[in-house]
Amino acid sequence: MVVPETPPEPSWHPTPKELAALGPAGRPHGDWADGISLACGHTLVEGNVIRDATDGAIVVFGAPGSTIRGNTIIAATQELLGGINMVDFEPVEGNYTGTTVTGNTIEASGALIKVAIAMGPQIWTCNKGVNFGATVTGNTLRGDRMGYGFAVNGVRDWTVTGNTDSSHHVGTPTSGCRRTNSP
Repeated sequence: MVVPETPPEPSWHPTPKELAALGPAGRPHGDWADGISLACGHTLVEGNVIRDATDGAIVVFGAPGSTIRGNTIIAATQELLGGINMVDFEPVEGNYTGTTVTGNTIEASGALIKVAIAMGPQIWTCNKGVNFGATVTGNTLRGDRMGYGFAVNGVRDWTVTGNTDSSHHVGTPTSGCRRTNSP
């Protein structure tokens, strides 16, 4: 076997945006997949383009002290359950202290996004537990197929401010948990 002394030059040179492009991920109606799942504290998730994920485009499992900013989430051809999900109580017992979600764009351009930014463990199920400590600010929602925009249920010491919603909302609300497990 002959090994060249200098590796050949690649024929494709990705731009920074191409390096951060993810998706599609999974299939709707059961074979779901996240775009990015984050459970590490003090982590930066920035500048990604996530297209056609099916579960959560970005799922934050607490990740205290982390920043999720400047990402673009697009549902073009596949239904997306959640744009940015901050719903999991585990693995850090609801601790989102210092976690910020800011300057992201979530677009339901051709397919439904059920919830753009989901905050709290009672968004998807009737779980007990309360998440705390995050800030969600300066995010933008747009597109013609948005379910809920900024959904909050089961949080405390949580800030949601300065966000923009220019999307068209579709769908029918359900009775949900009927306050059976509210804190």
